[in-house]
Amino acid sequence: MLIAKPGHPAGLGGHVGSGLSMASSEDEEEAISIGKDDDLDPPDNSPYPQVRASVAATDDTSLSINTPRMWILSLLCAFFGSATNLFFSLRYPSVAITPVIALVVVHPLGRLWDKLLKRHDDPAESFEDGVLVPRAKSQDAIVELSRKTRLRLWLAQGDWNQKEHACVYVSSNVSFGFAFATDVIVEQSKFYHQDPSIIYQLLLTISTQILGYAFAGLTRRYLVRPPSMIWPSTLMSTAMFTTMHSNENKVANGWILSRWKFFLTVWSGAFAWYFLPGLLMPALSYFSVVTWFAPKDVVIANLVSFIMTPLPPPTDELSSVLLLAWVFSP
Repeated sequence: MLIAKPGHPAGLGGHVGSGLSMASSEDEEEAISIGKDDDLDPPDNSPYPQVRASVAATDDTSLSINTPRMWILSLLCAFFGSATNLFFSLRYPSVAITPVIALVVVHPLGRLWDKLLKRHDDPAESFEDGVLVPRAKSQDAIVELSRKTRLRLWLAQGDWNQKEHACVYVSSNVSFGFAFATDVIVEQSKFYHQDPSIIYQLLLTISTQILGYAFAGLTRRYLVRPPSMIWPSTLMSTAMFTTMHSNENKVANGWILSRWKFFLTVWSGAFAWYFLPGLLMPALSYFSVVTWFAPKDVVIANLVSFIMTPLPPPTDELSSVLLLAWVFSP
């Protein structure tokens, strides 16, 4: 015999089944509310507000990734960036191309790619996990088009988006910093007068690079996957992706200036401040022009001099700079 507890619906003239249904309905409502909370704040969301402002907590799997546009732009950036950095690393004055340059330059290239190759009457496309979903043969009208049009449609897959931009940036980031094995090859050739073969050079470079990627893969679950991890240098890049591909402009602490305008303002000022003295005339940083007018003034020399001593006339200063340039780099 079942005895209902005081206050139970069965004891108030109801049925046990109705009480179970009421309890189950309450559980369903609680589960729905928890699901809504998870949609607003997913469990793997970052605890840092700086990360949440720039990195989406959910993944849009309908965006294109594996497209000819992404691969071509990635290979071009990786080839020309690494070749330029390696070429100028053995020369002075050297020019270094950082991955941030590729991040900024490749965005208008991707937009231009879409503008030149896409047409308003192109067939609809759908992507799943970044890969183009094949069309059904009954709906595929591409076979009736010319070879030139089919090539254009193949090149124009998807739309330039944040994921493709990130893939190009990753390719640039891992290739712009040339492999350290190249230093070994240069020293063998120039200092030890050895003649390493092409096969040896390729295997040495690939093996050392793969060794680094292997250690990166082993530490991925500890240094990348946890939501509590934060990488400030990478956060800068993700903020740039959000700025370039998002049209939202949420007011933050009273700021109504859009991210694009803020970026263009800061970038223009930094370019004007650095371009002339830092790129066109780097030699100005090695000459203490002010000390030429007062070569015996110790105070001025300590304030503005590169060598921190009273300097002789300009001709002697050049020789002094050249002699002391290797003091801190033996």
